[in-house]
Amino acid sequence: MYDDILVCNLLQLFVQVIDENNRVVSVVHSDLPDLPPIIGEVPFFLRVNHVLAITASLEDEVQLLILNSEDSIVLASEFPEDHAIICENLMSTFDLTKEGKQIPGIEDDLSDQINLEIKQRIIESMDARTEQRFLLLCQAARSGDSDAVVLLARQGANLDQSDYDGRGSIHIACQEGSLKVVEVLVQHGARVGLFQVKCDSKS
Repeated sequence: MYDDILVCNLLQLFVQVIDENNRVVSVVHSDLPDLPPIIGEVPFFLRVNHVLAITASLEDEVQLLILNSEDSIVLASEFPEDHAIICENLMSTFDLTKEGKQIPGIEDDLSDQINLEIKQRIIESMDARTEQRFLLLCQAARSGDSDAVVLLARQGANLDQSDYDGRGSIHIACQEGSLKVVEVLVQHGARVGLFQVKCDSKS
């Protein structure tokens, strides 16, 4: 099984994808002449465990280029907008919004159990990541770390998310008197009208 990796078979123009019973479920061919296929984009970009594995013929020479989840994090930090677009496109192939929610009006294909299992892993991973980003966003708002807010916003953090008391990051920033964080949040799309807050500037 491959876990959080992007795999490129450098010497073959196709690769077989197998299930847990070692049965071939698909053959991935390269989209471009004389270039190897790339597989594993879902676990790599969305950072989820995959349910499939790859195999190659023992009769042929095989060389793999493997990138792991740490490489994905580096790419996301260096090219946040491009990374976000790729992730959004991948999510749409599973009929999910960029937030990991089912696109309204589209029903799952219940006959494709592998796809459904991958989709469920994506949803669970997105839910956990959304909660983690919200906690980090609140910490940044509380400490006045506007750079961290910018990074989280680029990574797709929901700037309008609130806790059980109805407090969001912009609320916390106002309570702490950090106008710089408030400005950054608004610049990146946070909706001020969602919160009834009053700012007393400390910074």
